[in-house]
Amino acid sequence: MTGGVKESNQRHVVANAWGYWIFFANGSQTPSWTYSATGDPNDWRAGPSPNASVRDIFEGTGYTGMNAKPSVWYVKATSDVYVAVGDDGTVSNGNRLIHMRKGQLQSNGDIAWAHSGEVNLTAPCLAAQGNMVSNAPVSIAVDTAGFVWINHMTADNGNVGTTDNLVAYSQSNTAYSVGSSSWPAVPATGRHLDGINNCSGNSDGDDNEAAYINLVVPKMPKTSPVNMVWQVGLNASEGIANLYSEDDNTASTAELGSPGSPLTIDWYPGNTNAGLEENSNASAVVDSTGNLHIAWIDVNRDVRYARFSSTDGLTNVHIASNSAVNFTSVSIGLASSTLLGISTDTIYIAMVDANGDLFAYSAATSALAAADWSFIYENLSGAADKVSLAYSVTKPAPLPLVYGNSGSVYFDWLITSTVAAPSLFGIAIASSPNTAPYTTGTYDLQITGGSGFLDLTPFNLGKTRAKILLNGADQTNISVTGTTLLTPTSLNISVKINPPIPNSGGPFDIQVINPDGQSYTLSKAFGISAPSVTVISDPDPSDGKTSGAGFQDNTGASQFYRTLTIYGSQFMDWGSTNTTTLQFLNGGVPLNTVTVATVTAFTPGSAAGTLKASLKISTAAVPGGPFEISLKNPTGQTASLLSEPNTFYITIATASILYPVLGNGLAAQAYDPLRPMTTGFSIIQGGMYFGPKNDQAFSDGQASTSTQIKIKRADGAIWNGDPTIKAFQTSSFFNDEEAYFSATNSSDPWSYAWTPDDGEYDLSARARTSDQPKKSDGSYTGAGGPETGSSAATPLKILVDHKAPIVGIIKPTRGTGASSANAFPLQFTINDALGYGSGGANTSGSGVQKAYVLIMSSNPTSSTQNTYLNGTDTATWVSWDCTDTSCSWDSVPSGLKWISTGTAGSPALQWGTKVLFRSISISSNSNPGNVWIPDWKDGKEYYIAVVSTDAMPNIGTSETIQSTGAWSDVFPSSSPGGYRFIYDVTVPTVAANAGIVILSTDAASYGWVTAVVASGTVSDNVASNTDPRQVFLRILDVDAGKYLNPNTLIKFDVTDGNAAWSEISDKVDTWAFGVALAQFVNGNRYKLELYGQDGAGNFQDTACPMISTYVVASPGCQTGSSANPKYKRYFRFAKVAPTVSVVT
Repeated sequence: MTGGVKESNQRHVVANAWGYWIFFANGSQTPSWTYSATGDPNDWRAGPSPNASVRDIFEGTGYTGMNAKPSVWYVKATSDVYVAVGDDGTVSNGNRLIHMRKGQLQSNGDIAWAHSGEVNLTAPCLAAQGNMVSNAPVSIAVDTAGFVWINHMTADNGNVGTTDNLVAYSQSNTAYSVGSSSWPAVPATGRHLDGINNCSGNSDGDDNEAAYINLVVPKMPKTSPVNMVWQVGLNASEGIANLYSEDDNTASTAELGSPGSPLTIDWYPGNTNAGLEENSNASAVVDSTGNLHIAWIDVNRDVRYARFSSTDGLTNVHIASNSAVNFTSVSIGLASSTLLGISTDTIYIAMVDANGDLFAYSAATSALAAADWSFIYENLSGAADKVSLAYSVTKPAPLPLVYGNSGSVYFDWLITSTVAAPSLFGIAIASSPNTAPYTTGTYDLQITGGSGFLDLTPFNLGKTRAKILLNGADQTNISVTGTTLLTPTSLNISVKINPPIPNSGGPFDIQVINPDGQSYTLSKAFGISAPSVTVISDPDPSDGKTSGAGFQDNTGASQFYRTLTIYGSQFMDWGSTNTTTLQFLNGGVPLNTVTVATVTAFTPGSAAGTLKASLKISTAAVPGGPFEISLKNPTGQTASLLSEPNTFYITIATASILYPVLGNGLAAQAYDPLRPMTTGFSIIQGGMYFGPKNDQAFSDGQASTSTQIKIKRADGAIWNGDPTIKAFQTSSFFNDEEAYFSATNSSDPWSYAWTPDDGEYDLSARARTSDQPKKSDGSYTGAGGPETGSSAATPLKILVDHKAPIVGIIKPTRGTGASSANAFPLQFTINDALGYGSGGANTSGSGVQKAYVLIMSSNPTSSTQNTYLNGTDTATWVSWDCTDTSCSWDSVPSGLKWISTGTAGSPALQWGTKVLFRSISISSNSNPGNVWIPDWKDGKEYYIAVVSTDAMPNIGTSETIQSTGAWSDVFPSSSPGGYRFIYDVTVPTVAANAGIVILSTDAASYGWVTAVVASGTVSDNVASNTDPRQVFLRILDVDAGKYLNPNTLIKFDVTDGNAAWSEISDKVDTWAFGVALAQFVNGNRYKLELYGQDGAGNFQDTACPMISTYVVASPGCQTGSSANPKYKRYFRFAKVAPTVSVVT
């Protein structure tokens, strides 16, 4: 992992029964940690799996200004770790902190952080000298009573007269705590080893270099007092450091002088500013009997070793390793003797030389000379820099080490065990199940005949485990999911294949690793064979080419496949779709347009056999070939063929529509350029092409290989070309999408007879070839290639519009008299939505384009009323003419004058956007625009015609004639004489005869009559059946509650008064209702009501009903109305007059 290992006075790796934790600086130089249960290169993570490989040590604390040199102390009894990191030197003098954190290691690899803290050991030293040296490596330890000790180097900063690299230290006043409040206050003069408690001192040469020889380790418990540590630090002389002993937990400077003869550490002084002092590393460990073992790099760049007895006596000092090459880093560790009957501790020293090579030696705790050290390890990478051993392990557990190499951190271990290493020599290997790996990618390798396999679980060291290697190195092709130790000579290795694996299938190595770290690797132990292909059959053997056509994978073709049969061996079936399959390659690159849906009919195993592959070939595939056919196992291993005839061609058959197309049967539609338009056609024609043409396929126009056409209407309906149907039907009518296509029974060229109704349609065609999918009996499925229309994958969109727009005049009403309210403004509609669109019928068209209006009359400017238009000859009629913004009547008959406007006119009578329905109003001269209608004259008759064109252009008119020709040739239809109306605003006058007038007007008094005569007169300014004079009569039999039937005027059988009015409509001056046959009942009471109006609806009912005596015209009640009739009379009917005689 990216990062680095730092100084020898620090520890960077911890080991216990759960695995290994490394504390280091990551690639960003941030104090970090990671964990591995095994120490394998691919097994590092920061906590439970899955998790990030590396995490920050001080995550979540908010601490800043930390350097990249963390050190850790491990307390085995509680699984606690204590981490300390110095300041990066970027803060001001007197403010440089030691940052600490305590956490508990977890069995899942996590760290449960308990608390954190910071402390400043050089706060009184405000000048540069005496402060924490920049990027100082802090040493940390926990003594046997649980108190935490820390120390670090201070700096001279190159100042003359400044003591060089004094060691500041402190001890927590709370056991097992590194919290900020757990540390004593620093004396005003500071607290340094050797009693030099000030911020200045002796001259040292002012080299501004730091030697990282400060360290602290706990003494082993013996007699009271038990709180004791060893410390190493500088004395007042340049290049000299001493070992100090603390025995009573008072941290008194007077007691820190070493009793007896102190150990003098002759480190490299480095007065030349050559940067060599930092290589003068020191590392120490205490053995099981309390002896201190210390190693450092001396002034000659050799590794020197010393041992101090538990009673503070110096026992021996000697060179542990000297060489012609200087050493740059050293670390010492311990393997204690408590398991498997091992009775002695062993000391281990790891060292890095100036060439970047790493070495390790071991010796008994009683070593006296260099000859007592045994060479046990080397790593000649030439790039190692710093090394760090774990403080201690218990034999036979391996002693882990970490080292830096080219910007990365590497892990390894030293063997402490004395038992025999495992062996795989002469083993037998079997698979379980025995069909693996052909039937599964997860299985067991059964190993028998080995030796030396260990079970050390009683000592929390685990059992023999296994790894799979490739060429001696870790790999990811096959992972080991577990190892089951059966006997000292046999075990099962549970493996999982992680595709893709190399086509060579290995061969893979098997490595067994005992819990003491010793291992054995059996090279090329087993392999996994790639598939083998001998031949691929051709579904169409007669053409001699293996090919397949791209086909639509719609709902009807979901079970259509192009099926190939492959002959070969080493086939695999791991279940479901994870089987041996085919892939198609172009220049080694897989074709994603050919997919294998299913692979069937084969038996997995190493023996020769066959399989059938069902292919889906996309219509988006690029035609061509030959393409490589590759057999692919679930392992990712492949076998390929690229030689005739065992190669593969992809056929893409494409149809084209040549008629109708834009410029040939279709015209551009300005409003919708993607949908050209036509007034109609009766045939669709086109061609087809397929490629490549290498004799691998044909298209002969027969039933299953002919070109097909699909016609879709805008409302979603599909054309059913079945000869017995030939109609549009909803998509739900068809069984599937394949049924949407109609056969043309031709190939190239092809044609299809079809005459469309008005509407919007999408036309597409598809071609078919002989190498289409086939059914199980070998017959064609009829599947086709890509749909094409105006272009590839785009249907030809067309608009058919041969119907003229429908013009309807709303106001004035045709064939009537029109009052002012019904005559202004002129209103008409134009409807071009006459074809099928997305909304169904009558929702499509080319769009209304322009409208023209014609208004004519006879003598329109004269004051003479009763001027009507006779016949249909317009020669004597006068036109209303508008030019620009001026409108008037022609003075004499001058032919037809059609008025219109442009797109900006008022009102607009021409349009630049597509609208299927328009409603237009043209006002009179009282509200002029660019054109207007005349102010109609009372009593005169007018003729109106409207013509409209659509975008085709089809011509529509308000006249009901069969054919108009050019729009300007429109004339009034012969029957009923065109669109005419009479403008009428004069109220007629209605009068009844004396027989009605003299009847009673009082509903409480009914006069007797023997006969009823209903007649009178009506006068009006218009005498025309177009605008007739209308008189209405209603008679109620009050006693029977029934009205006289208005249609027969005989029976009283109508109960609805609103439906009881009898009407006379004529243009003459007199009126009469024939009620002579009315079935009046003798003695019954009757109510008679009468009113009038004209065809234009003019009436006047003020002061109605009229109750005066006989008056021909009563001012204020000219006509009455249905609500207020002019006459309302009451009478009794007597069939026989009474007989009068004189008796006396």
